[in-house]
Amino acid sequence: MSSSWRSDKLDRLGSSIFSEVARWRREATAAGLDVIDLSIGSPDLPPSAAVRQALAEAALRPEAYRYPSSEGSIEFRRTAAEWLRHRFGTEVDPETEVVTLMGSQDGLAHLATAICNPGDTAIVPDPGYPIYAASLAVAGVEAAFLPLRAEGGFLPDPDFLSEDVWDKARFVLIGLPGNPIGTAAGMDVLERLVDKARRHRTLLVLDLAYSEMGYGSYRPFSLVDEKVSVVIMKKGHGNYMVYTPQTLLEERGLTPAQIIDVKGLMGDASDNYPGVKGIGEKTAHKLVQEHGSVEGILASLELLSKTVRAKIEADLDMLHLSRRLATIHCEAPVALAMDDCCCFVFVLVIGKGVFAWGSDNAAEMITISCKVVDKRTKVSGGSGDFSAGTAYYAAFEFVDGSLVELRMPADEFGLPVAGDVGELTYQGTRYKGFERHMHASGAGS
Repeated sequence: MSSSWRSDKLDRLGSSIFSEVARWRREATAAGLDVIDLSIGSPDLPPSAAVRQALAEAALRPEAYRYPSSEGSIEFRRTAAEWLRHRFGTEVDPETEVVTLMGSQDGLAHLATAICNPGDTAIVPDPGYPIYAASLAVAGVEAAFLPLRAEGGFLPDPDFLSEDVWDKARFVLIGLPGNPIGTAAGMDVLERLVDKARRHRTLLVLDLAYSEMGYGSYRPFSLVDEKVSVVIMKKGHGNYMVYTPQTLLEERGLTPAQIIDVKGLMGDASDNYPGVKGIGEKTAHKLVQEHGSVEGILASLELLSKTVRAKIEADLDMLHLSRRLATIHCEAPVALAMDDCCCFVFVLVIGKGVFAWGSDNAAEMITISCKVVDKRTKVSGGSGDFSAGTAYYAAFEFVDGSLVELRMPADEFGLPVAGDVGELTYQGTRYKGFERHMHASGAGS
């Protein structure tokens, strides 16, 4: 019987790089060398005075020392959801889509255990943060390493791994910006990862621990985004620009929520709110980019120039009012009397349906090679006595470049993904089935 109390799993963990670097530092210091410590990112500056004051006041509250629930307080989760809305312009449900952790490393350490079984495969970058591979070892999950190479700009190339590896992978974990390599990636890199993960039904996990460490005009982005795009008409017939959260970020370096803060500072003459007197668009833009939000600016007033600080302090009430006026509120109650329009709609729908039914019956049953290029859903109803219903559609592209969009059964909608190639069977406007071709495997495919 073995007398060792050491698990075999520990042999797969490797050593802690920070412990090794600390040992090297001690050895160098003992040898009389003058050492500049760049080993671990330990803060050398405190938070702002306002943050420290808030922490001190919270520590003095007697009720602050109770055990929290396992999911964390709803107040914290609501605040986290609000920050996501502010920073990335997205909406998440704090009840079901926000998890409270003891730091991001806690979540990363338990990720593989939570979603994998022993023997599964997960994709992690190489080099990567030590906990990425270590968590797989603890969970008994095999690591497929995605190399970050100099010739590729130290960015992840999803096509480096074979299709077979992607088919087996339970999840892929990527940090953008990452650690130890903090390369600034464009949205195109993330889009390629999303596309590959979708096609192979692989969970994509983005470690965004460094979301606030972009420099210059670069700001790290998230997988989550808004469901709304804005179309701005340009001079000339048919000329327009579609703004999504990403195009807004690329063009102006701001999220949709930050536009509200800029407007609150500079005002808007067309909507008749003045903002802060003496603060123009360039200054407002610079302040929001540097401090993140109006709250961030107000918490850092001591860091601003005396002139800018004086202007904001003198017009603080107008700043808050202008910000409120710049916000588009979507919670206004809108009543729709379905009885006033359902008769007309009903006639159109029934007439169209009867025509399509007869046309489809007379159409030839066709089976043809094609590629899935898009999918969408359409929700209707859900008002008054009408229950909501969801229709599912997929668009297919044929070899000659022509397209057809067909309505699919709900139980088949989740099977094909954009990029899938296979055999489509349809009759007129009726979807009859789609048989996906298996991907060929091989490195670099």
